[in-house]
Amino acid sequence: HVPAVQLTGGEPTLHSQFDQALELSSQAELEITLVTNGTQDVATYLSRLTRLIVSLDSWNPEIYRQIRGVGQEEVLKNLRRALTMTDRPHTTVCTVINALTCDHLYDFLTQSVAEGVDKISFLSLELPGFRSPGDRGFSFGRRASLPGDKLIPSSQQLQRLASETVPRVNEFIRSHPQFDNASVRQLPAVIDFYSRYTGGCEFPSQDLCGFPLKEMVVTEVCAVKPCFFLPIEWPYEKGFDFNNDSRVKAFRE
Repeated sequence: HVPAVQLTGGEPTLHSQFDQALELSSQAELEITLVTNGTQDVATYLSRLTRLIVSLDSWNPEIYRQIRGVGQEEVLKNLRRALTMTDRPHTTVCTVINALTCDHLYDFLTQSVAEGVDKISFLSLELPGFRSPGDRGFSFGRRASLPGDKLIPSSQQLQRLASETVPRVNEFIRSHPQFDNASVRQLPAVIDFYSRYTGGCEFPSQDLCGFPLKEMVVTEVCAVKPCFFLPIEWPYEKGFDFNNDSRVKAFRE
């Protein structure tokens, strides 16, 4: 029995059969997660969702415009409307750490909490040939090249992230433990990831993935692959070799 489905994309709400997919999933009594960029009003769908994930580049209008090339007014209106609905599901906002956002992560965190969000997720850029922190076993296979690496944080930005932002985020999480999660704890790994990339290291390391093994994924080429999460009962070991560990090999077999 399949217990849950995630509707994602692209922007899933723009698909011609989105309403049908949502209705079929609801009729099957599945737990439904919707991943959206917030450009569409999803208020009418909320009562059927278990979880809503909104990709938000920044709460700052200027940074958002620099990244998207358009204003964020409609996105914020839709997100804030969803957050005020009495039947809304658990709501996450996620943002990608890049050269335009990394100096504002603490502000993103505190603004998200002030807006009434339930969870904040920090993501890293996907770089060609690199395994990013939290990568779910190469399930999705998207490794598009970046135009001139202009979104890669500079070494100075990474130093500020490590010396200023990470301590502030850790202190905030200690006083707001409900917002503690693996993506927030992986900020040092993201710094290491970008540092190794800019320093010419061929494969940045992945030290920790704190999620259980629980998903199967259909890729763009319609091949079913296991979505591998390091089981939480496995003891964490510094320098864990994700690709060559015997338990990982046994699972893949």
